[in-house]
Amino acid sequence: MEHKVIQRSTKYEAEFLITKPQYDADTYQGHIYLPFGVVLRGDEPKKGKRLRLAGLDADEVRRIRGATAEDVIKGKESRDLVRKIMPVGSWLRFESLFIEKYGRILAIVWSPIPEDEGVDDHPMGFDEVDLMSFKEGEDPTHFNVNQWLIASGRAKSYMQDTLSK
Repeated sequence: MEHKVIQRSTKYEAEFLITKPQYDADTYQGHIYLPFGVVLRGDEPKKGKRLRLAGLDADEVRRIRGATAEDVIKGKESRDLVRKIMPVGSWLRFESLFIEKYGRILAIVWSPIPEDEGVDDHPMGFDEVDLMSFKEGEDPTHFNVNQWLIASGRAKSYMQDTLSK
């Protein structure tokens, strides 16, 4: 019997349940829900399933890697905003690109648009950059988190060593 070779893709789409508050604006920890009822749980510290947003770098929340006091303040503000938009218990959709050098899944992430998005002077800063402009294709219920963080100035776009396999 002859078997066909199936080429493997490095991209996978799945759902992600946030189970711990975000450490910073670009890294999330939780459970990954795959097709056919497969769940990759992220309960164990240091072994949890972590998503790292692809193509961006948010400011640090501690004085590491040359971060200034101002960078840390901006990093905490960004993290706190992300926690409001995507609190523990939130469901995200993501497309994985690969596992980066720190063991995190490098991903493009979509989040549901909060119901009160678009209100003038919204406390979460939605008036700065309209989340609807980052919606996922024809789906008006989700926005691209990666693009939104960069466009709103809460993260810097980059393609560095972290992206190397």
